[in-house]
Amino acid sequence: MKKTLITLSLLVVSLLGLYFFYEHRIKQVEALIDAANISDIDRMKTLVDSGVNPDGIAYDGLTPIVAATQRHQYAAIDYLISVGVDINKGDENHLTALFYAALQNDEAMYDFLLAKGAVLHFPDKLREKYLRDVVAASKNQSLIDKVDLQISKEPAPKK
Repeated sequence: MKKTLITLSLLVVSLLGLYFFYEHRIKQVEALIDAANISDIDRMKTLVDSGVNPDGIAYDGLTPIVAATQRHQYAAIDYLISVGVDINKGDENHLTALFYAALQNDEAMYDFLLAKGAVLHFPDKLREKYLRDVVAASKNQSLIDKVDLQISKEPAPKK
């Protein structure tokens, strides 16, 4: 009985340790996102140099590169790419920075990300249709053509 109690206690302590470690990592990624949102490159460098994963995902599902894209932070995106961030890694919904640039009808950001090697990726046909509808509503024919070109290059989503 005493052995079982000790084993259970060690298990609980281990699980709590893992939880707090995970919690700490998430908060670090959120700090990196906060810095990326305002292109505070010095803060971003400090965080990455201290071991924060620049490809990490925060509680709200965002990655630093997706957050920087949504806030139009070109310098932050350049920095993240320079430290090896995958420009095509999506958020928790598997939606990439390029998807969000198109969703915001931000043609300048869309072109910037394309030049950096970004590609459109859709986890399913529903999100592809949604993006097509949003971009079409913008009536920005140049962006519509660019998105259509990228979609034509995209392989069909896996079922």
